[in-house]
Amino acid sequence: MAQRMPASFAWMVCLVVVLLAGNRLHAEDVLVLDDTLRGSTLGTVSGGEFSTEGWRVTSTSDAIYWHVPTLRQGAVEFSVRGLRPNEDRAGFEDKSELFHMYDWTFDNADTNYGGYRNNPFKHFIRKTGAADTRPGKTDSLELVWQIGSNYMEPDTSVLAWDPTVTYRFREEWGPDGAGNCLIRTFRDGVLIMEMSEPGEWAPVGHSIRIGVARLAVDSGAPVDAVFSDLRVWDRGDPNPGLEPADPDDPPRGATRVVANSLVDDNGAFLGLGATYMSALWQAKFNRELLQRDLAFLSARGFNYIRVLGQVGGCSYWGGLEIVPVAMSDGCGGELAVWPDYWEQLDALLELAFAAGLRVEMTIFGSADLVAGGSAGRLAFVDQMVRHLAGHEHQVILIEVANEGWQTGFPGDDGLAEMRALAQYLADRTNIPVAITSNHGVNSADEVYAGTPADIATWHFSRDVGVDDGWGPVYDCWFLETLPGVPPGSSNEPVGPGSSVASEERPIRLAMAAAFAWVAKLPMYVYHTSAGVRHQVAFEDMAGVGDFAHLRWILPGDVASWARNDGREAAAPFTAFAGGQADRFWPEVGSSDGCVRNIGARKGTLFVTLPMGIRPDGLTLEAREPLRFRAYHPLTGAVVGEYDLLAGQRFTLPQGPEAYILTNADTSPQPGGNDAAFVSQDLPSRMRPGEQREVVVRMRNTGQNPWSAATDYRLGAQAPQDNNTWDGGRADLPPELTVAPGQEVEFRFTITAPATPGVYAFQRRMLREHVEWFGEYTPITDITVAADQADGAEDGGLDGGNDAGGEASGPDAGPDGGSETDGSIVDGSGCGCGTAPAGALGLLLLLPALLASRRRARS
Repeated sequence: MAQRMPASFAWMVCLVVVLLAGNRLHAEDVLVLDDTLRGSTLGTVSGGEFSTEGWRVTSTSDAIYWHVPTLRQGAVEFSVRGLRPNEDRAGFEDKSELFHMYDWTFDNADTNYGGYRNNPFKHFIRKTGAADTRPGKTDSLELVWQIGSNYMEPDTSVLAWDPTVTYRFREEWGPDGAGNCLIRTFRDGVLIMEMSEPGEWAPVGHSIRIGVARLAVDSGAPVDAVFSDLRVWDRGDPNPGLEPADPDDPPRGATRVVANSLVDDNGAFLGLGATYMSALWQAKFNRELLQRDLAFLSARGFNYIRVLGQVGGCSYWGGLEIVPVAMSDGCGGELAVWPDYWEQLDALLELAFAAGLRVEMTIFGSADLVAGGSAGRLAFVDQMVRHLAGHEHQVILIEVANEGWQTGFPGDDGLAEMRALAQYLADRTNIPVAITSNHGVNSADEVYAGTPADIATWHFSRDVGVDDGWGPVYDCWFLETLPGVPPGSSNEPVGPGSSVASEERPIRLAMAAAFAWVAKLPMYVYHTSAGVRHQVAFEDMAGVGDFAHLRWILPGDVASWARNDGREAAAPFTAFAGGQADRFWPEVGSSDGCVRNIGARKGTLFVTLPMGIRPDGLTLEAREPLRFRAYHPLTGAVVGEYDLLAGQRFTLPQGPEAYILTNADTSPQPGGNDAAFVSQDLPSRMRPGEQREVVVRMRNTGQNPWSAATDYRLGAQAPQDNNTWDGGRADLPPELTVAPGQEVEFRFTITAPATPGVYAFQRRMLREHVEWFGEYTPITDITVAADQADGAEDGGLDGGNDAGGEASGPDAGPDGGSETDGSIVDGSGCGCGTAPAGALGLLLLLPALLASRRRARS
């Protein structure tokens, strides 16, 4: 019976850079699975027994399998001892099954022989026994290499076997550069077979297996054989010469697609677009609005807009038609062709690029209205591609049509025409090319496989009823698994005011972009009602300002990293839901856990996206030693820094419902939250249990306004979150907003501890559940004693922040006071009390200086 080994076993599956000698290894192969099989396994085992020498087969039905990331270019090694020559023992006298690779998602192939037998991705090694009496068969190896419908099943020459000898097998596979996938098999360093088939080794779920896969009367696992030291490597370069661009750099040079990344002359970058279908119309009829919109979108981190090159229709698009060529109006009339169409297009491209934005040009929005049918459409495409010559640096992508199946390219003939137009474009420009999203009638591979398209634009689910609204966020995962489909764009996802369904929760909008990039889609478009017909303003769209920090947290080349689903061996963490490992809350119905936990790796670097976190938080366990930061996706704030050993657990609170965990170095983010200490009025001595009002003045030196509604507070430090003096928080008045550059007084009551002693007082600004930020107030000791110092009865305050009592802060004047220009004062009084100075000050402070330095900690 198959069983998963307990998680308490030391987890050896880690991504490390392996430097091995030998001309068959890349300089930096990445080890993704290392299982010695000595005493235990990291895989799923059925039968056999473990010892210090490895895993011994005790029955012909024994097997172990592992799930690894999909390795389009990889290698595996394993050792086996106990293989006899001229094998004639009953049960495997025909074939001894040694090794297999296949797609485990295909018809439950791990446990269902039909799924294995009919698998579209399959490879095996079998040793031929004495039952096969044909010349040259006994003691040869039989191998299979299958990709899709193409396969070969050759035999090696007869090999020598000795059951006392441990043989080391190695398999290497990957693209040959000519459209085929090549696999080589070695025994003890000697090449014994080479096979090649058209296509790419791309199983949706990659399974590695030793022992039996096909149990027959005369075929099975080799009894008494001992397997050991199985290793799997990723030999593909997940980041072929890519360097992430600085997010602050303006666009430079033409965009190209390298691996799964967008690259220009600055380096690799994350494509963050915004739908702006009417932009060409705005360029002609409302250019002032267009320029404001472009500046607004650019300032919020967007780097391209998706526009229509042609659209019409007397109902939906009436009054907003874009008319480059002769077109009907869809209601029996004709539209007037824009005589200045190409001048308006040039103006749009120039204005967008000057604002830091490129343009995704979707040529057809209403192809059925173009006069002349297919010939007229081809003529317009020809004009477009000729005109864009010289504008390559300004155009990020050319898409043939928006949802072509319902905008003028219906049926098989329509799809064939769009594919032909994509070929026409690709033959005439270096600008990346896409076809359309025919999600209503075709699968993505039916549209894109076998075409020259550089990007697969696709429209994913908008069903916000799935997994508490997280379904549309993760729906794009499947695209990368489809054979022959280029890297994708989430080109029209659910958003504020989108048709069918609307999504206005910023965390889901932002995480949809992050998820797409980590899932190997280099482009994501923020799709809103403002971006279609512009009947509302971009400023009024939910989440429009919540993407900006993502480009600073996530590396620009992350779409070319090796992705994982959060449960594969390459994932750095094990996620728990309802106490169960590698499960998500929709599977177990728990009040903790997450809905997805995908990630990506590049050598020793990783990114993980836990999202859809339930109210009771998410427990993660490190599978290897890890040092990383947790980021708030909407603010870019570091909400935690971790240094974990393998097997160590920690819990993320629900907080914003999602986080970005990474050890990748990211560029410093500009602005955000920051604060400077100005002054404070504190007592130097208090009686046990006595209550006193204190004042702390802070200045907003960041870029974000503070308010109670957005959870800005003054919080306790020394230690953080202590409740020595109060509940650990001081609130802003509900009606108050502290703009950048302004100051605010926090007036609140503290209560002295019941036990006499010297207690520390310190505060710092925070945004609740997001981050602590800015300067700390000076740590100040307050003596709690039954006898008060002189002057304490009348509320004498120690406004000093050091022994001299001078206010410290960036704007402190020469007399220790602070400038008050632009300040906001809550309550009466100036809040600028001063401490005693000189000899008198020392005299009054002497009891505190001589008191015990004990600090109470809670």
